[in-house]
Amino acid sequence: MFTEEVGELAKAVRKETGFKGEKKPDNHDNLREEFADVLNYLMELANRFDVNLAEVYFEKHKDQPDAAVEIVYTSIEKRRLDKIIKCAGW
Repeated sequence: MFTEEVGELAKAVRKETGFKGEKKPDNHDNLREEFADVLNYLMELANRFDVNLAEVYFEKHKDQPDAAVEIVYTSIEKRRLDKIIKCAGW
């Protein structure tokens, strides 16, 4: 299922960018939904294999901690990130 969702996200991104003349959607609802689906399956996979996504993300970027934090905070507002972390039990 995860790869299917990634494929659907890729399709939504193509539409958003007008790839190969595709008509751009009037809103970003489908793109947002596909990002949410991919994130959901990624978190489910991580939980299944007992992988703490926040921990491994920051371990991976330990040489550039400011850049890693900036990426996270520009992608997700701080209050939303805090809510996600709390809900995920991190």
